[in-house]
Amino acid sequence: DDGRDFSCAIRILRDLQVASVRLLTNNPDKVDALVEGGVHVVERIPHMVSVPALAKDYLNTKSARMGHFLGHGSKQDDLFNVIGLDERY
Repeated sequence: DDGRDFSCAIRILRDLQVASVRLLTNNPDKVDALVEGGVHVVERIPHMVSVPALAKDYLNTKSARMGHFLGHGSKQDDLFNVIGLDERY
């Protein structure tokens, strides 16, 4: 599991008086951490990359175990569209 702590990023955003962000990530934990830290995430923008065949199992594991939003033939292909947070990010 991802053991990163996003509290430092939240403090930096607060110090800079950043109230809202458009977040470039496939990681739902990053969105949750910022929202819980009081930063309004206006939009989650997915990473759109081509995936070498050797990396597909790794990315599928990230999707299955950690909930990362990925495409590449998975059931979450539709999440590669830029969506607002009114829907599940």
